[in-house]
Amino acid sequence: MMKHKLFVKALWWKEYRQTRVMLWLMLLASFFPIVYSHMWKLWLAPDSLKEIFAQNFTDAFHHGLLSERLYGDYGGGLIFIIISSFILSVWLLGQERRNQMNEHMFALPYPRWILYLTKWMIGIVYIVSTIVITLGLDFVVLASSHLSEYVSIGEIVVRGLHMIFVAVSIYTLTLFLGSFTGTWSMQALMFLLCMTLFDFLRFVIGKFIHIFMIPVSESAQSVLDGGGWDSFFNVGEWIIHEGPGYSYGFVSVVSILLLLAGMWLYSRNRAENNGKQFVFPVIEKAYTVLGVICAALYGGYLGYEFFYPGRIGYVCGAGVGAVLCYLIIRTFTHIHTRR
Repeated sequence: MMKHKLFVKALWWKEYRQTRVMLWLMLLASFFPIVYSHMWKLWLAPDSLKEIFAQNFTDAFHHGLLSERLYGDYGGGLIFIIISSFILSVWLLGQERRNQMNEHMFALPYPRWILYLTKWMIGIVYIVSTIVITLGLDFVVLASSHLSEYVSIGEIVVRGLHMIFVAVSIYTLTLFLGSFTGTWSMQALMFLLCMTLFDFLRFVIGKFIHIFMIPVSESAQSVLDGGGWDSFFNVGEWIIHEGPGYSYGFVSVVSILLLLAGMWLYSRNRAENNGKQFVFPVIEKAYTVLGVICAALYGGYLGYEFFYPGRIGYVCGAGVGAVLCYLIIRTFTHIHTRR
């Protein structure tokens, strides 16, 4: 078995040349909500507003809320970094398929998993560079202001590491989604589904159980109510949750598995399936089944709430929802496009 270098300079240079604008976009996306926000509050705002900001920071310090007030803008910056990294993953895979560039990539004398791993690593470099540069500049702004005595380099480092962890995890997920979707639009749709699917299923399954009066255990009810271990599987919670109780171990394991799965799937991509919604027929079938089930559950809820408040209304709504969803999915998944 031949050994391959994980770092191939030619591949790195090729990916960088194609996506270097994204590095600047990520820097700008994080600069304004974090660094510029603090520059405005501490340096550029009118004196009257600066006095108000300073008083707010002082009051927050006395009430033990300074950390939230001082570093609260980091959450907004993280959201923009995640959005930018998602666009990068679409650029690296979905746009490449649209332009048929991956057919040339597959002809290079490197295994496909190396190609995929290079795309993943270039994104990690962009994410880490963006967060380190942004928080470094923010530290300079804060440390050179009248709030310097309140600034903690240790807390900034901890928050920076958390931001890197979250952004890398989400980027790994979005790149994985691109390993089996044939268009950038489906890659984007799958990411939106990952962000909302858990809460949606919890809602419609809860309604189903309530309408049909199905007994459930306390642990299952806790999940339906939004408690327990639900945050482990809720991708949205990976982003918005912070502090004690964050499931770093679980998310790390899932991210590693997604990386390995993405490498495996990308290695088995067939160029002739570019333009299809899904590269693999088995995933298309699974998507159809899950979509029909979700549509039936939601259609049943609508039928119960708006047409007939009984089980008959639920069943009729579920049937209509399932049929409509099946027809829509079959129509769109059989469209072969380069978009």
